[in-house]
Amino acid sequence: MAVWLHKAIAAAKQGETIRSAPAVGAGWGRTASRSRAANVVATAGRQSTAVTLLMVRAQDHLMTAIAVKELAAEFVDLYEHIQS
Repeated sequence: MAVWLHKAIAAAKQGETIRSAPAVGAGWGRTASRSRAANVVATAGRQSTAVTLLMVRAQDHLMTAIAVKELAAEFVDLYEHIQS
């Protein structure tokens, strides 16, 4: 995941923001978000879900990935603003 975000930032840094912007907005996390939403809905419906260390670790990675994606989008916007 991080490689294409770095490539998007590098492209923006070189002035290629048209190519880099779609890369940052790609739908990379749909499956993870659906899975997380299903767990929330199940919990709200009083269905118990066993919380394992693996689930906690996966949530940690998902939240970190979301933060990195948002930062990459900000970098792309910043480079676009600087170059305009």
